[in-house]
Amino acid sequence: MQYCPKCKINIRGTKKCCPLCQGRLEGEGEAPIFPVLKKRKVSNVSFFKICVFAWILLMITMFWIDYVTGNQFAWPGVVRVAGCFALADLGVGMYYHSNILKVVTIEIYFGMLVGYYIDKKTGFYGWSLSWMIPAFFLALVLITMIMGSILKLYIVDYVIYLAVDVLASLLQIIPIYREQNPFPYAAAASIAILLGFASYIVLFRFRDLKNASSKYMNI
Repeated sequence: MQYCPKCKINIRGTKKCCPLCQGRLEGEGEAPIFPVLKKRKVSNVSFFKICVFAWILLMITMFWIDYVTGNQFAWPGVVRVAGCFALADLGVGMYYHSNILKVVTIEIYFGMLVGYYIDKKTGFYGWSLSWMIPAFFLALVLITMIMGSILKLYIVDYVIYLAVDVLASLLQIIPIYREQNPFPYAAAASIAILLGFASYIVLFRFRDLKNASSKYMNI
């Protein structure tokens, strides 16, 4: 244990000088009471700033290629969109790193948007509306239920995710109504299944839904 002859106090741990008078200490230091965590060489904020800087350089480069080539190629636009989604994906992952369920949910929604964008840029054959998005909605509800079970969450902790997924799936009605979906039966089946699931939630889990609404939306 270290000792300050001027202040006449014992000091636990290992110090270079007395914390009171900044004078020299006598004796040998000892192991700290609390474990000392190693500091990261690059903090999360610094890492995200580096990624944003790289994203800005990527955007400038792609716009320069468009200008030089006279917008002759489509791939710079695809790279720009992919870069925006990648940066948003990174930001979501870093911000919600303690809530894996929220991260997975947002990731799947990002996947839907990316799939729809690729479909639009490659001729818009409608495969994203016909198969990919309906399958993703069903998979999202199933994954949410499985993760809730694995993480041992109460249903009140994730029922709001299920409600939002069901409501979002109703957006598939828009391309069906506009006849943009070349094979609407899968989307219609997806909506029907999720509406049936929503009916179960409302009838048998209404209290959990109400509590979740109060918790997340303060209503």
